[in-house]
Amino acid sequence: ADDLERIRRTIAEHRAVGTSTEHDRSSRSHAVVRLDVVDDALVAAHETLEEAESVKPGLQCAFAKERTRELRHKVMDIEKVIKDTKGRIKAMLEGSETAALGGRLLFVDLAGADYDARAIGDNGQTAEQRKESQAINKSLLALKECLRGLHAKSKASSSRKTNPRLPFRNSKITRLLEEVLVPKSDRLSDSIMLINVAPVEHLKRRTLNSLRYGQLFPSK
Repeated sequence: ADDLERIRRTIAEHRAVGTSTEHDRSSRSHAVVRLDVVDDALVAAHETLEEAESVKPGLQCAFAKERTRELRHKVMDIEKVIKDTKGRIKAMLEGSETAALGGRLLFVDLAGADYDARAIGDNGQTAEQRKESQAINKSLLALKECLRGLHAKSKASSSRKTNPRLPFRNSKITRLLEEVLVPKSDRLSDSIMLINVAPVEHLKRRTLNSLRYGQLFPSK
């Protein structure tokens, strides 16, 4: 519990907010928290990988300054450790003989679609915030297209039509959610989306859009 509270405080400290036409603390990015239930072997492998990756840049820098055989062998050795450890981690996660990964819980707080029509300079609106808004909307659109594709795919499979392409590679957030929305056949996955709506008349259109967006979300 203490570790979770510490993580929550860290997330809150790094949360990016800014003004919008609706309020002055609008999220400027999506938030993602992933909790893995793992065994000691997988934890040890990740620690080995992190240590090796932290050592590698220093060795490469030293070798660039002084190209000795000893340093070259050290660079090669650390690269081998990284490669072998990555392979071991992959085998642990994908192998059926071991249960290194007991489960994964993924929390995703999607920033709301931003339709801020203010000109740059109005009420503190900056060019950077405009870019952030565009990035938020682009990623939400990418997720929407994936959800639409999954919906169309379920219909195609029942009618024996060609399965539609799922554009998960179009956004970082969709790449992250792919393992949840399209789990491997040997893994169980449940998902749920909570929609935040506002019971006020002037936000009626946006509320309906949010509800339609949520209807696309598959429950697995």
